[in-house]
Amino acid sequence: MAKSKDDPFDVSGWGKDAVSLAEEQLRRFWKMGRDSVDQTAVFPMDGSVKADEAEKLGVNPETLRQARVFAKRCSRKDLERRIAQARRKLWPPSPTALVAVYQVRDPQQREQLWRETLEGRYSSKQILAAQRARGFKRDIRHVAGRKPRVPGDRRAAQQRLLEMGRHWLSAIDATLAKDLLSPKVERALKQTKGVLHKTLAALVQKDPSRAAAEKGG
Repeated sequence: MAKSKDDPFDVSGWGKDAVSLAEEQLRRFWKMGRDSVDQTAVFPMDGSVKADEAEKLGVNPETLRQARVFAKRCSRKDLERRIAQARRKLWPPSPTALVAVYQVRDPQQREQLWRETLEGRYSSKQILAAQRARGFKRDIRHVAGRKPRVPGDRRAAQQRLLEMGRHWLSAIDATLAKDLLSPKVERALKQTKGVLHKTLAALVQKDPSRAAAEKGG
């Protein structure tokens, strides 16, 4: 999990109270993510958050994003079950470790990794190594969230599409800039980018307020 000077989720050097302290931090981490999701009308498709929201909470945006996705994937009941299992093994269930476990997509593989984590008292680094060694399918960057809520008002609906489209354009540009794709995929992504540009341009032209202004003129 991303670290910052404000990140409270580091269990190193805690001593005998590491387990109870880790439990407290894990519950705080989960609640931070759950509260953030509950207060958001539309959960971004990649789980991203705005920097100002993270700043108010005293964490960096990536930490808050991971908390949001973790809270979506792990119910309160599952959270308490994990904590109880970790307590029996005297293993501190840090948020960093749980985020790593919940990167695994397949529920059965996730449970297998969780059992190994408890038995071996794995660190988050060891959890990620175990994922790679076993070939578990995992999300490098989580995709999770609520079903989209489409506003009933036409102008608000178009504005929502504009925001989502601009978000996707930004994500495409960031991906293309890293030069990680095959030529075939890169061509397809560039075509998608062109379609998005045209769609956003059409939405701007059909903005009800702009149309009304032009008609009134």
